[in-house]
This record gives sequence, structure tokens and C-alpha cells, in this order.
Amino acid sequence: MNFRKKHLPAFVFGLLCLIWGSTWMAIKLGLEESPPFLSAGIRFAIAGLVLAALVKVRRVSLSYSARVWYLMGLTGVIIGLGYGAIYWGEQYISSGLSAVLFATLTLFVALFSHFAITDERLRLLKVAGILIGFVGVVLIFADRISLDSSSWLGCAALLFSSAIMAAGSVLIKKELIQVNPIVLTGVQMNLAAMMLLICGLLLERVDDFLITMMSVGAVLYLSLFGTVFAFVMYYWLLRRVQVTRVSLIVLITPLVAVFLGWLLLGEIVNFRMIVGSGLVLGGVGVALR
Repeated sequence: MNFRKKHLPAFVFGLLCLIWGSTWMAIKLGLEESPPFLSAGIRFAIAGLVLAALVKVRRVSLSYSARVWYLMGLTGVIIGLGYGAIYWGEQYISSGLSAVLFATLTLFVALFSHFAITDERLRLLKVAGILIGFVGVVLIFADRISLDSSSWLGCAALLFSSAIMAAGSVLIKKELIQVNPIVLTGVQMNLAAMMLLICGLLLERVDDFLITMMSVGAVLYLSLFGTVFAFVMYYWLLRRVQVTRVSLIVLITPLVAVFLGWLLLGEIVNFRMIVGSGLVLGGVGVALR
């Protein structure tokens, strides 16, 4: 039993890397037949309904103070803004550049937690590991990083997403860590869904969302696995592990995406990607020490 308790966080960490690494492919496939805001909004709406049902079935307590409800709502707005920026920004930049820019989330988390959480001060090994891992991500996607006259819009959106979602993670670790993960995720997903669906209805054509096996399958996978299960497990892990360590997931997910692209889509993996992957794993190992 002690062995299981000791290694369960590591298992959950690895599982989250696998799930969130696969969501990049699901998003890419889904966006081929659906507009970004509506796709993201439906994803979170389904997740919100499932989580609300879980709260009712499991009779989870909702007895929290007004301040806690306010902070839960605030983090929900942060997730809505963050994911909206990701989906919108990827219209203007390559997927490789998106992955590199989103990997800066770990750097933002390390910086914010240094000032906000007393037992998560920056240390030399932690900073060195994060930087080594980030260089590895850049190396993996070096041939997919392209810029044009409108790329700055996408770059700004992805950097904004990384910064605001990093701030949200630190806020949750500092203020909301004792809230039931199902309740916390449910509040966040329902608020994010409202924001994204409103944006989608105002800015996109509903007719552009094609009802096909691919679009529906992508939304369901992202809703149930990439959102409900993954976010609840993420907050469970955040209770037990430093937020900076948990944020290292962002460095590993590109490796999973590359592997799945090679395995399922026949994408080429070259020597540069292998070296970059080694740097990512080595950097994460250094940071975890």
C-alpha cells in the first residue's frame, strides 16, 4: 500500500503527459471540420455537463465560502481566455511554433510561484532543467517554426495563454487546493464553455461545424479524456506535488505528440527530434531533482 501511495503521483503525472500529448492531435483533426471557438466551447460544455452530473450523483458538497466561489469563477474565466487564445492563435502560426510558445508556461509557473508560494523558490537546478527542456522542445520543432507578416498575432496569443494559465495554476495551488477537484473543474468548464460558445456564435458560422465521425469523435475525446478526467487528475496531483513540477508536463507533451504522429499518422522522426527529446527528458530530470 505504501508503495502504491508513493508512486501514484508519478503514475498520474505520466498518464497526464500521455493524455494531453494526444489532445494536440485530436484538436488538429477536429479543427479540419469545425471552427475553433465553437469546437472548444462544445468540448467544455460537454465536460461541464458530465462534471455537474458527477457532483449530483456522488453528492459532493458545495459548501464553500463566497471568496472560494469567486476564485473558482476567476480561474474559470482564465481557462476560457487561455484556451480561446490557443485555438485562435493557431490560425496564424504553425503547430510547431505553437508548441514551443506554449512550453513557456513552465517558465511562467516557475517565476510566478517563486513570488507567490513560499516553499517553491527558484533554485539553480530547477531553472537549468526547465531551460534545457525548453531548448529540447525548440529543437524538436525547429523545422516547423515559420513566421510571416501576421505571425505576431498568433505568437502574442500563445504567449498570453501561457502566462495567464500559469497564473491560474499558481492561484489554484495557493488558494483552491482544498476544493474538491470535481467541483473546481466543473465550475471552470461551465464558465469557459459559456465564454467560448458566445465568441463562437458571434464570430463564426454554425454551419461550418460539420457533423462527422471525425469532428464528433474529436470533441468527445477532448471532453471526456482531455478535460473531465485530465483536469480532475491534474488538480488531484497539484494537491500533492509542487506546481512547478506539475507544470513540467507541458515540456513532455510535445514528445508524446511527436511519437503519436509517427505511430498513427506516419510522420517522420529524425535525428534532431531524437536529440531534442533527450534534452527534454534530461531537463525534466534535472528540474525534478
